[in-house]
Amino acid sequence: MPLVAAFLVPGQPLHFLRPKEPPYAALLQGHAEAAQALAAARPEVLVVYSTQWIAVLDELWQLRPHVQGLHVDENWYEYGDLPFDLRIDTELTAACIAATPAIGVRSKGVDYDGFPIDTGTIVATGFLDPSGGCPLVLAANNVYHDWSRTAELGGLVAAQAEALGRRYAVLGVGGLSGGAYRHEVELRDDALCSVSHDELNRRFLRTLEAGDPAALAAAESAAARAEAAAAHASASAARIASSSARSADRSRARCCAAAAAAASAACAACAAARAARAARTAARASALSASMRRCMKTAMRLPPPASPCASACATSAGSTGLSAKLSRRKASMQVLQTSCKRASWPSCLASSQGLLASTYSFTRSAKAMVSRKALAQSR
Repeated sequence: MPLVAAFLVPGQPLHFLRPKEPPYAALLQGHAEAAQALAAARPEVLVVYSTQWIAVLDELWQLRPHVQGLHVDENWYEYGDLPFDLRIDTELTAACIAATPAIGVRSKGVDYDGFPIDTGTIVATGFLDPSGGCPLVLAANNVYHDWSRTAELGGLVAAQAEALGRRYAVLGVGGLSGGAYRHEVELRDDALCSVSHDELNRRFLRTLEAGDPAALAAAESAAARAEAAAAHASASAARIASSSARSADRSRARCCAAAAAAASAACAACAAARAARAARTAARASALSASMRRCMKTAMRLPPPASPCASACATSAGSTGLSAKLSRRKASMQVLQTSCKRASWPSCLASSQGLLASTYSFTRSAKAMVSRKALAQSR
């Protein structure tokens, strides 16, 4: 039996869920006329090919005899639910699955409860066959099937339907050229966003109405070339952006490495400078200590001179040994004065500090000796 009717309808749910909105009046009128034409054609099976049922690995076919449930659209969920109740022509579907290997297509049947039926299938069958009286063949849209592969699948379904003697109609569900608004639009103000899209769509529909497969293929090839060019341009832009990002990353990495190297060099220079300062300080301290020791040794080797200061100290201390120490201290002072005239200020200062420390120790010793002598006399 031949093909009795064919329709191409949109799969968006807005005009199905909100039929009273003014912008959708023309769409509703078109669907009503298509439903009347389908009913007049009296098909025994309706072959539905929805671009919104997407397959990736294999060609999928609905094999469950009775499919029903409730669907929520993934985009327009706020406008309500989409119930469905569909009957499947499993005989024709199984014949199509069995025939697909001959054209190099792998197919699988879907037969389990709760399988998600897509929005496009529900909307299209809801408009054209609201009573659900016509059995369906549901075929998925494999994203890797091009124009020629899809045409082969269509020819395969037609051959199997005719082999089984079915009067069949075809229902294609998809979209034409269009765009989206960049701002929020109320449903009562919904409209085509571009005149150029409308002109392109009308030209395509006129070609479709003419029934010229070659012209449709040429139109599809032109559209495919335009899409490929756009995809190539997009990919090129993405590659350029990625290359620029990588170059920027490499530049940042080089800058960071240079900064790290400079910081490391600066730290090393600082450490070297600190080490040099510490070495100079240690050398200066060692020289000062040696100068002080030389001064003290020279002072201790000098003979004790007879001086009024020594006699006075000996008388007050009551010990000739203490007098000798006082004489040596005085001689040390004379040596220090002579040394300071010839030495640098740091050497003189260090020697003076050493002498002061010795003089302090001597004074404490003298006081202790005087105290012990006074204690012995008191006893």
